[in-house]
Amino acid sequence: GLLPVGVHFDPLADEAGHRDESALARGLQIGRDVLERATGQPSGSSELDAGADQVTSFLRRSCTPGQRAFGTCAMGAGAHAVVDGSLRVHGVEGLRVADASVVPALSTADSHSSVVAIAEVAATMLSQSMASYHRSQYGMPPVAARAALAL
Repeated sequence: GLLPVGVHFDPLADEAGHRDESALARGLQIGRDVLERATGQPSGSSELDAGADQVTSFLRRSCTPGQRAFGTCAMGAGAHAVVDGSLRVHGVEGLRVADASVVPALSTADSHSSVVAIAEVAATMLSQSMASYHRSQYGMPPVAARAALAL
């Protein structure tokens, strides 16, 4: 049977994330130092006063992705590819992915525009695929098949 689907974002989970975590912790400390120098008062942040473990916990609770999930479904034919060039999921018949996850990397352009373009290409591919299916099954395109059935 099919396994339940779940998406879990943990931007600090891998080795690169641990480096990011260290940089974020250092950034918090620098921000706190600047604030204290500017105001002459302690920052009043209990997360930062408590120690490294509490800072790490605070970062993990606070850091969330601010964009769509770009690049999570690799496209292609390689070992890590999830979908083919027609957006079909490898090994799952009848399932396609047509969202930001098939884009290899986050763009500086508006992500909505990219997703709309992917959806338009997917709609064209599906339309062509259905037309081919109807021709193979009925010997005519879908519009003609519907018209013939209506007679």
